[in-house]
Amino acid sequence: MNFTVIIVTVIYFVLMIAIGLFFSKRIKNTGDYYVGGRNLPAIVAGFSFAATQMSGSTYMGAIGTAAQIGYNFMPGAIGSVMATYWAFPLLGAKMRRVAAKLKSLTLPDLFAARFGESAKVIKPLIAVIYIVGFIPMMVGQLKAAGNALQILAGIPYVLAVAIAMAGVFLYVYWGGMFAVAWTCCHSHGRCFLVCVLGRNVCSSMDGSYTRFDYDRGNGNCYSNNT
Repeated sequence: MNFTVIIVTVIYFVLMIAIGLFFSKRIKNTGDYYVGGRNLPAIVAGFSFAATQMSGSTYMGAIGTAAQIGYNFMPGAIGSVMATYWAFPLLGAKMRRVAAKLKSLTLPDLFAARFGESAKVIKPLIAVIYIVGFIPMMVGQLKAAGNALQILAGIPYVLAVAIAMAGVFLYVYWGGMFAVAWTCCHSHGRCFLVCVLGRNVCSSMDGSYTRFDYDRGNGNCYSNNT
């Protein structure tokens, strides 16, 4: 076991849970819990959205897939970026205004308030889409966390997934959307700094980070200079 990684992981989850406990005191009603009182700072909401999209699927899954198939991965990457960009101007702002006006907290609530009786058939369908879409997405994030802890900390994969699941459950349970948004903001800001600093470190090692190759045989990264 790598006790340094374990200690850092424990500190990280303690910090995240502390954020959840802190914001639990700001929750006064259901709207605060589910949508952060509709009053999250723009930078927090933006970083939270980015962290949700660019989490395990990007930092582990997309990188590994791109390393294996090369430029064939580009259409998927471009599509993901474009979908994110157009989601806000085409849907996000308008849906937020309508949801706030109708006092809706979820998409099923929004459709029910907007279309009345005719939405009875749509509401269960939306719930099914949620289940089909979000459960695999969450499983992917937990798998990424489990793989990372298994490799870096040297603990069993099942235990690593259980630790990640417990940590996320606790801060979300206590802090709701406030905790989700602020912990995502913290995490994405940290990942952004690590990526920028990591790029600079790689560049300083041999003059260009592009000189790092990927060994597809055993999944290891190595430098041409070694």
